[in-house]
Amino acid sequence: MSKTTKIAISLPDELLSAVEQERSVSGESRSELFRRAVAMLLRRRQEQEMSEQYIRAYKQMPETREEIAAASHAASTILAGESWYKERRDMVGRTGIPYWETPGGAPFPGRGLYGALAGDCSTGHYTNPQHCY
Repeated sequence: MSKTTKIAISLPDELLSAVEQERSVSGESRSELFRRAVAMLLRRRQEQEMSEQYIRAYKQMPETREEIAAASHAASTILAGESWYKERRDMVGRTGIPYWETPGGAPFPGRGLYGALAGDCSTGHYTNPQHCY
C-alpha cells in the first residue's frame, strides 16, 4: 500500500454541510470522499490538457482534402448498410434538403467534414456529397 499523509483543510460551513450530505448518501468516509473528489478533479484537468494538446496539434497539421474525402468515402461505405442511414438518405432524395441541414435550413453540427468535399464519388473526388448516395 502506498504511503498516506494526513492533512487539515478549512471549509466554509455550507461546503462542509454539502460534504456531509454527500457522505451520508455515498456511505464514504471524509477521506474517501476527498480522495475521490481530488482524483476526479485531477483527471478532468488531465483530460482538458489532452484535448487542448489535440486541438493545438490539429491546428498545426489539419487533415488534407484528400484525407477528408477518403474518410467520407469510408464512412459512407460503412454507413450504407445501416437502416437509419438509408432512411435519412431516402428522405434527402425526396426533399432535396442536404443531410447536414435541418428542415428549417439551419446548419447541422457535423457539416464540416462533408460540406467541404468536392468531386466524383467513385474516384473519391467529391463535388457534392449528396450525389454520393
